[in-house]
Amino acid sequence: MGTGAQVDLTSSGDTINTVANATNETITVSGGTINGAADFTGYLVGSNDTLNLDSNSGSSFALFNGGNTVNSSYNTVNLAEPGITDTVSGTYNTVDLQQSSDGVSLNGDYVDINSGAKNDVVAGVYDTIHDLGTGTFTVDGALNVVTGSDDQVTINGSDTLDLSHCTIDVSGNDHVTINGSDDNIIGSAGDNFTITGTGDDVQASDASITFDGSNSGDYVSGSGDTGSNWDDPSGGTGDPDPGSGYYGYGLTTWGSQKPSAAQIAKAEQSDSVYENAAWADKTITWSFANSGEGISKSITDSEQQAEVKQAFQAWAVASGLNFEEVATGSQADIEIGFGGLNTASTNEIGLTRYGKSGGNLASAVVELEDPSQAPLAKNGNGRLAYAETNATFEQVAMHEIGHALGLADTDVAGSIMNAVLGSANQAMGASDLANVQHLYAGITNEDVSTVAQVQQLVQAMNTFDAGVAGVDGYSLAQAESLLQNGALLSSYGHAHAA
Repeated sequence: MGTGAQVDLTSSGDTINTVANATNETITVSGGTINGAADFTGYLVGSNDTLNLDSNSGSSFALFNGGNTVNSSYNTVNLAEPGITDTVSGTYNTVDLQQSSDGVSLNGDYVDINSGAKNDVVAGVYDTIHDLGTGTFTVDGALNVVTGSDDQVTINGSDTLDLSHCTIDVSGNDHVTINGSDDNIIGSAGDNFTITGTGDDVQASDASITFDGSNSGDYVSGSGDTGSNWDDPSGGTGDPDPGSGYYGYGLTTWGSQKPSAAQIAKAEQSDSVYENAAWADKTITWSFANSGEGISKSITDSEQQAEVKQAFQAWAVASGLNFEEVATGSQADIEIGFGGLNTASTNEIGLTRYGKSGGNLASAVVELEDPSQAPLAKNGNGRLAYAETNATFEQVAMHEIGHALGLADTDVAGSIMNAVLGSANQAMGASDLANVQHLYAGITNEDVSTVAQVQQLVQAMNTFDAGVAGVDGYSLAQAESLLQNGALLSSYGHAHAA
């Protein structure tokens, strides 16, 4: 075969021998054997073939179907079509995954995952895997090195990860070294983590977690963890057992990228609508948080602050609790600010870390996606909303405050506590009101009126815009009339912050 040749074979078992320095060859065969000489470049269109490339010969080959085996070292192999799985036998090859949903099995090679490729699977040991874009991929195997940023990575094995701004999901019983910052690390029982970097969030139970170096902004949530040099959400530092560290978060669709079934399942990890803890006192203090310890930036914009306050007011009306705003920097029960959640890659739009002692909540830190990562702008209804999503700013605040009160994610359609925030659940639903009233029935000691009455008022509050005469069918006078109900008036009055 010479340069630019095209060979089409219809019989399985054929053997093709190429000549040295042949380029741009196209071979169409299935079940065949191709022996590539030095500096051979070309394209293989077929499946279940065996491609033998001379070691360190400068050869480069693109595969367009799956089931092939490439015997090669120090050469380049490209998987050029989506959804194909091939095996590379040899070491020190450069393997390019150019499309989505590809799979490759290999050992001791270099893997580049091209920008835009998603859901690729790399299986092997001693490989170096580099994501060139912001992809979603899985690594099966051990002793691999993974590099990249803004990725969503699933790890099944004991590997070293040089990753920042990523979501990393580890299967369990793995030894993983993570070098990077601002990662969201999801572990399982038996995992052993060594983490270098700052601003990392580890969500695991019964795992060993050690932060090597600075632990600034690092958090561990879960129970039964061991290790050293990390903080927990209740404010301790260097505590070898978090005990009281727990979390809840809100998901959303970013553009056309929906949260995965695994992400939703993790959010809905409990069959209960409760987080097994509640505040012991009727009056709960809250404040806008300073930056640091997981908070990327304080909420200082007056319009954004007003929507956060309205979210607290909505829960006050619904629950009968009193929310008292205190100055930033004070020892508040609940602190709220912006966090770098990287919604574009993680689909996470909000995160709440909370501590508890026994059955009582002790502290909570609420993070809303930082507008530097997902800009805020008014939508068609005049409400602040995150770009590329159907989630409003107040909706996310209300969902995360629900976690801070002890409510868990749910799969109930229309619920503000549904794990996925979008256009269908931008206000409280009947289930939210019933659940929070039940959770705090023992300390509010008030008739909070019926679910229907509370829902009517809360929805009016949620959609109120001071520049609009009416409120989604309610006049301002009608909304004020609803507030004249004694129980509701008491709750609403206490909800206003100083």
